[in-house]
Amino acid sequence: MKSQLFLQQCLASKYFSDVEMKNTIIRIYGEDCNYKDILEKNTKKLEAFGLQIIKAVDQINGDSQYIICNIKHDSLTFLATTYSYSEITFLKILIDSIITAENNSFSISYHDAIRVSSLVGIPSFKQKDAQAALLAFQADKWLILSKDGKFLISDRTLTELHSYLVDIYPDELNNCYVCSAILTAGLVCHGCGKYIHLFCFKQLSSDHPVPQCLNCNEDYDFPSSYVGVFDRPFPPSSSQ
Repeated sequence: MKSQLFLQQCLASKYFSDVEMKNTIIRIYGEDCNYKDILEKNTKKLEAFGLQIIKAVDQINGDSQYIICNIKHDSLTFLATTYSYSEITFLKILIDSIITAENNSFSISYHDAIRVSSLVGIPSFKQKDAQAALLAFQADKWLILSKDGKFLISDRTLTELHSYLVDIYPDELNNCYVCSAILTAGLVCHGCGKYIHLFCFKQLSSDHPVPQCLNCNEDYDFPSSYVGVFDRPFPPSSSQ
């Protein structure tokens, strides 16, 4: 009964922060439960539904998230149960615009997001429909909105659509040379060309007063070494 209730929660939510996952398990199984053991056992049970619990790490702060992923899809077609054809097409256009954005910004402004909605190519898909879709994509955590009003690809998108992204954008996407995960927010060294997540850099560079590449020791050239959009300033003012 407890296992069934937990699986229902996973199927309903699809996305949990580390704290939310722990609280969900404790609420169902009690405070004395073996959190990791329960998570492992239920992960295996979810595979019977073609799903998998994948742990993702935020590229900026390292916070953990648990994402319930469909392990049988290789495109965005599985989204048809949630969105209309027009909305899926719009999401694909937004993802393409973000990944191919100039200067490694991996972002798109709200104004430009509305503008590219015309590329959906369906007369019935109006501006108000695009606005509603953007709200839905945020609520469902496919996109996130930065403090300066830019839409970014979320950890859910990077995780659940990983195969799609790698297949469609083999030349546009780079991987962190430390953890090997896709990088859309971090740093790039103009000396050796290595990319690194901001969280990975902070974990390994605590003894370096001046931000420099951990691979070749060349100083980062800010702001051109930035990849993506940060809501928190980096490097700290004391390091600049």
